[in-house]
Amino acid sequence: MRGMTGVIAVLLVGISACSSGGGGRGKGDATSSGSTSGGDTGGTPGGGSGGGSGTSGSLQQVRDQWVQATCDGVDNCFGQAAASFGVTDCEEAIGPILDEVTFPLFQQGLDKGTVVLNTSALSACVSATSDSCDFLSALPAECSSVLAGQIAVGDPCVNSLECATGSWCDMEAACPGKCTAKAEAGARCEDDEGCAAGLACVEDVCEALIASGAECTTKNDHCAPGTTCVPSGSAGGSTSRCTPFDDLFQAPLGSACNPLEGRLCKPGSVCAVQSDMQWKCENRVSAGASCKIAVPDQCPTGQACGQAGKCANLPAAGAACLKGDGVLVQCATGLKCIKDTCQQQVSIGAPCQDDDFCFTGRCAEGVCAAPPFDSCVDG
Repeated sequence: MRGMTGVIAVLLVGISACSSGGGGRGKGDATSSGSTSGGDTGGTPGGGSGGGSGTSGSLQQVRDQWVQATCDGVDNCFGQAAASFGVTDCEEAIGPILDEVTFPLFQQGLDKGTVVLNTSALSACVSATSDSCDFLSALPAECSSVLAGQIAVGDPCVNSLECATGSWCDMEAACPGKCTAKAEAGARCEDDEGCAAGLACVEDVCEALIASGAECTTKNDHCAPGTTCVPSGSAGGSTSRCTPFDDLFQAPLGSACNPLEGRLCKPGSVCAVQSDMQWKCENRVSAGASCKIAVPDQCPTGQACGQAGKCANLPAAGAACLKGDGVLVQCATGLKCIKDTCQQQVSIGAPCQDDDFCFTGRCAEGVCAAPPFDSCVDG
């Protein structure tokens, strides 16, 4: 099930609200956000500081207020789900991606002059972000003028940030591309970015996102932000509905559960796989104890269920990554498994061996580089 798997992945690696990528041919969006429902083109209205990003003071103001608003939105959207998966510091989870990837892109747009910063619009953007889940799939309408693209529909572009509100940089046919009006419901599309707000690209047609509580299908899971398509009823069922993330954590201790069907356990317990390959809600175990594959991990904070079926400390920098069936977190917080070793990713301007070593995912001539604003440049 794509939607439910996405929810689990989001919670395990840190909240998805502000993940960002540089875009490539046919994808002019520089602020795309991993989303568990509906569109996949969320983002942020501004950037800020970070190693070597060179962002301006006003952009720093946008960054600070946006992070707080995003974390408030995450709390409203995910509720108890985030803490259940060990995501306790929202800013720590999203900060490196914002500072190393998103903010440098915004600064490049400002430097180029095709993007204009309007801090007077920030207050309305912050309020809209804090109070809804919409930012998980697309920026609230109130945020569109905080960083405003200056290129009109029909004119050349290399990044969707440059395009005027309601349009995107279509580079399917050529690069540079052209700023193109986002399609309305019923129109043909290539992906979610090409559809207007509140729509998703489903089987090449822009369709409205499905409201919370409405019926959905796992094949076309395009539920409204903050919800995902799961079988209805505590024991699953033939009908699926778009369900708020927080409502998934309802199964009591000792009862059946299934993370792939959206039936997760109440906070404090985990959904553990049994010898007969069924799932059941069980208590967490103590440090070093025997453990089972579970969602979330059955071991205490700082440990994970390793290959020997025992809770093991998450490896520190320089140690071999934790391995084993069902191991989803391989290294201690802040580290990434690179070439089978837990390592700290480095900032823009720091030496690197290859792309994996950089927060930006871009190692150029032995140094971590900012993602290119020009999406026609191979990143």
